[in-house]
Amino acid sequence: MESSVEMQAPGIDAMLDELRAIRDALTKKPIPLEKQLWDSHAVADYLGLANATFKNRVACRTDFPRPCDIHKGVSANSSGHRWKASEVIAWSMAQKV
Repeated sequence: MESSVEMQAPGIDAMLDELRAIRDALTKKPIPLEKQLWDSHAVADYLGLANATFKNRVACRTDFPRPCDIHKGVSANSSGHRWKASEVIAWSMAQKV
């Protein structure tokens, strides 16, 4: 007679792996806001804009924080532009509503 451990339902290992990944994600220490770098999608999301709108109307403004190029020239399809989250938030808070 097989033990109950050997008769586990199919997919139980995958489910356990997924639960471990969720546990790890929930217990991971977050990066402090003053050290976070946001890509254009994160900035657009924070500002409540579409990514294209952010790039075409906000990122090009002279009063908007300048981006850091963290991996310039790595891929033709990706931009290395990242903005300091704290600077984006400060800029956003300073805007007249």
